[in-house]
Amino acid sequence: MTKIHGKQDLASLLTPFGQEHLLRFWDRLSTAEQSHFAEQLLSIDWARVTGWVRQAAGGGAVALPFDQLQPAPYQSLTPATETERQDHAQAIQHGEDLLRQGRVAAFTVAGGQGTRLGYDGPKGTYPVTTVRVKSLFQLFAEGILRAQDLYQTTIPWYIMTSVANGGDTTDFFRQNDYFGLDPALVTTVVQGMLPAFDAQGRALLAAPGCLALSPNGHGGSFAALHDSGALDDMAARGVEIISYF
Repeated sequence: MTKIHGKQDLASLLTPFGQEHLLRFWDRLSTAEQSHFAEQLLSIDWARVTGWVRQAAGGGAVALPFDQLQPAPYQSLTPATETERQDHAQAIQHGEDLLRQGRVAAFTVAGGQGTRLGYDGPKGTYPVTTVRVKSLFQLFAEGILRAQDLYQTTIPWYIMTSVANGGDTTDFFRQNDYFGLDPALVTTVVQGMLPAFDAQGRALLAAPGCLALSPNGHGGSFAALHDSGALDDMAARGVEIISYF
């Protein structure tokens, strides 16, 4: 990779993608701030992300055969025919067998804050029950404990957090002794971030020397599992199925 030395080199990187405006405060930054900002700018695949922005601005046209897409196969919870009842019973049995064999992991996407709930903290820590005031994370943990006991198995739990709430989430679990779960079975992974853009396709700044970043969406969960090594950990445990919630 070519080493980037300063403003001119960064301008050469950004100009082909119409993002040179990001450097307008460069001369006001300290040497340390310039170094941090340059590292941030270099970490972005500008060709890819600006391509996505142009695609979205053009009406969101993507090369997908929407006329050929169909709902994923599923089993009805209320089978109406004998065939459906047999299929339902077989699906239940198959799922229980997978659990007993230790081939199922739990995966929770929990990168959001409780802002819309009027709550200052990770959404998973929000108290949702009225009597015992249990958090979402506690309810999930108790469900996993119950399944482990019922099927005499272990269920590793992977939790996708965000840059904003990752530390608070791990602290919450430690403070609550993981709600009785084995800490070795609870793994957090951090969701990736992408630059935020305005309607004209110009990347935004959060501060003079800092890009405005946003979580990369539910699809980013697959990249987070891969990049964190969680998929390798699942494979080592014999996990083949993910329960996503």
